[in-house]
Amino acid sequence: MKIILINKIISNKKGFGAVELLVTIVIVAIALVGIMGLVAKIVEATKRSKVQIVSLNLAREAVEVIRNKRDSNWLAGNQHYNGLENGTDYTATLNFNPVTNEWTLNFTPNSIDDTASKLYFDETQKIYSHDTNDTPADFSRIVSLDLICRDNATGTETIRTSGSVCGAGTTRVGTQITATVKHTASSFRNTVIVDKIYNWR
Repeated sequence: MKIILINKIISNKKGFGAVELLVTIVIVAIALVGIMGLVAKIVEATKRSKVQIVSLNLAREAVEVIRNKRDSNWLAGNQHYNGLENGTDYTATLNFNPVTNEWTLNFTPNSIDDTASKLYFDETQKIYSHDTNDTPADFSRIVSLDLICRDNATGTETIRTSGSVCGAGTTRVGTQITATVKHTASSFRNTVIVDKIYNWR
C-alpha cells in the first residue's frame, strides 16, 4: 500500500513538472516576442535618428556654403549676392569639387523632386555630391536663395522668390536661404532650414 502511494506521488510530480515546463516555455516565448518587438523598434528608431542627423547636417552645410560665398564676395570686392542667382532663378543645388576645393551652384533644378537634386555619396572622399559617377544616396537637396528687399521709405522687408525682383523704391539687402533635404522614404519628413544673410557692409 505504501509502495503504490509513493508511486502515485512520484507520478504526480512528473506530471506537475511537465506542466511547469510547458508554462515556462510559454512565458519565455511571450517574453522573447516582446523583446524582439522592442529590438525592432530600437533598430527603427536608430535608423530614423541617423537619417535625421544626416538630413540636418546636409541642410546646415548648404546654409554655411551660401554664407561663405557671401563672405568671399565681400573679400573679392564683389556684390554680396554675386553668383547666388542666375537671372531671376534663385533655386539651385550645391556641388563640391574636391580637386579644386570649391563649391559651385547649379541653377538647372527647380524642385527637390528634380533628378538633378538627387545626392550621391563619394566613398573615397566620404562626401555627398550631385556627381552621378558616385554611389546613389537616399537623399536629395536643393536651396532657394530668395531676395530680401527693403523699402527705402518704410524699412519694411519683403521676400522675392524666383521670377521676381526687388521693385522700385526698394533695395536688395540680403538673401533668404531655404535649404531643403528629402529622404527617398516617404515616411521621413523633409528637413528644412531657413536663414537670412544680410549685406552688412
